Amino acid sequence: MKIFSNIKTDVNNSHKRTENRVFSPVSYRHFRQHLANIPSTTVQGKGFETAIYDKQGDIQAIVHAASIDDKGNCFSAEYFIRTSCLANQLNWAA
Repeated sequence: MKIFSNIKTDVNNSHKRTENRVFSPVSYRHFRQHLANIPSTTVQGKGFETAIYDKQGDIQAIVHAASIDDKGNCFSAEYFIRTSCLANQLNWAA
């Protein structure tokens, strides 16, 4: 079961394109700050994907693990948070 297979990882998206996504890529620092602000009770992982759920059972954050493919190409870990939370956090910082 690939829950997150439809998530695109292009971090150079414009703000307009990010608004149309359920999850947006963020830096590790931003990801950690977000986790500190959500009451999480469940973490579930499968393969290279880990989802962090809030108490209501909604996915709030996703981590794609770092990996190396069969050709030796390295891929860094990727961090995503719910886009609606990202917008709220940006408003707090303003």
